[in-house]
Amino acid sequence: MKTRILQKTLQIFETLVHAENPLTLKEICARTGITPPAASRLLSDLAEAGYVHKVSYRTFEPGLGMIDLGQSTLRHNFFPQNAILHLRSGLARMRISGALAGMFRDRLVYLFHSNREHSLNSAFLPMPEQQLSGSNIALVILCVKYGREKACSILLDELARMPLPEAERAVREHSIRERIDSFAKDHYAVWQDQRGHWNLCFPLVDGSQVYGLSFLIGSEVRPDQSSLFLKCSSLAAEMRKILTKS
Repeated sequence: MKTRILQKTLQIFETLVHAENPLTLKEICARTGITPPAASRLLSDLAEAGYVHKVSYRTFEPGLGMIDLGQSTLRHNFFPQNAILHLRSGLARMRISGALAGMFRDRLVYLFHSNREHSLNSAFLPMPEQQLSGSNIALVILCVKYGREKACSILLDELARMPLPEAERAVREHSIRERIDSFAKDHYAVWQDQRGHWNLCFPLVDGSQVYGLSFLIGSEVRPDQSSLFLKCSSLAAEMRKILTKS
């Protein structure tokens, strides 16, 4: 019984967190499969504890308690703070941007993004729901976690469900296959978009956890390309060392 209650509570947490707007009791039940009486009791308890906020009589959204849990995770060094500081300093030295993310249930979770940084870590900042097939970080993490074939299948399956013109879909599919083949050979993935922006991504592995570290190079950056790639590779190696020692 306790296990079922915990499972239902987590289902409600995840449903509210990933909803774009507050949800009614009926919508929560439809998305979780929990019966209205059980959902109503759990939501009432969670609202009383501060983890859920009642927007109206039967409309709910995440409460401050849920946000505090996420922020507390970062304060307890989920990812070493000295590694984040080292990354920030290295990016500033190279005058480029960068992003660090992991995955939870095949969804991207950003731990750092220099373009969205308001504090030491930015995992608690709102990030748009990103399609995996449009993320170089996701490609790298999936390749390391699942291997080349399954990673390719996950990304192409998502791409097939997207409403795109066939010509654009073909271009994206070619890019995914090309980057996966390149990653299998070089252990990093390079992606250049139509505007001339580069995304160079390396994997960072900490025990069973896999992260992706992307270097975001704007079209206005004009240094020697091979020299810049070498510096990015060196910084990624330094981040791995920090993880090993932590």
